[in-house]
Amino acid sequence: MSTRPLRKLTYRTKATLGLFFSLSIIGLPLESVSEVNSKQVEPRNGLTEFPFSTFDCDDSDTNLKSIAFTTYFSDGFYDLDVRSRAFIGSNASSYRYSDDPKYLEHHFGFSHQNIKGVIQRVGKLLPRLEKAIDLPILVEQFKAGKIDFPETTFLPELLKVALAQEIIASSPQAGHKVATFLKALQQLEAQLLSFKSGQGNAQQIDALNLLNNQARSAYKAFAPIAKSIIFSDDFDARMARQVKLICEEANQNKSPNHIVD
Repeated sequence: MSTRPLRKLTYRTKATLGLFFSLSIIGLPLESVSEVNSKQVEPRNGLTEFPFSTFDCDDSDTNLKSIAFTTYFSDGFYDLDVRSRAFIGSNASSYRYSDDPKYLEHHFGFSHQNIKGVIQRVGKLLPRLEKAIDLPILVEQFKAGKIDFPETTFLPELLKVALAQEIIASSPQAGHKVATFLKALQQLEAQLLSFKSGQGNAQQIDALNLLNNQARSAYKAFAPIAKSIIFSDDFDARMARQVKLICEEANQNKSPNHIVD
């Protein structure tokens, strides 16, 4: 009997409870989601990790069956979804400027930490993404419709490349939508850092709020694509197909930058 419907129910329940928790710990009602982007919210205690770290392309079918990667990606998507909706906001942005250095450090410092957390959680789904500095290369790869080979047999990296390739393959516009979302995060993080450091000014607040709105819209375009794949009934098969393609191409090209031990 399939367990997929239960996983979908679990995701919806987690998302609802997770967002309520994120808001309640800072004393905001659910209708005040738009204000969370200027508040501090405590991070969750990590995400589901893989049971082992290496992968053998020569025995990919056996190895994939022994990995609970569906849990890793579903938990990762849930965590990103809650964080993005809370920190980027669900309504109009409300960043405000002040000449007070303490206000700038507190208000924009928290917001900057929050957007860094969103980027980190995107990196739980997409390859070679830990910090904002990693975004430009990934943006270009999604625009081009081709993600670079995993550089090692490190299992999470391989599976994240497989997911990225499956996203690109899902529709003609999918890669562009992901690139737009990643670019929006890159620009928003840079602007929040500027304000946090005291380099922004009152005239730039409207532009900052516009960037936040663009990031929110870009996430709304990205999220359904990722969700439809991760929670699909054939997610295991789709990932296995992408891993097989990656391994086949890597074996054909045999270079230090491809999957070799």
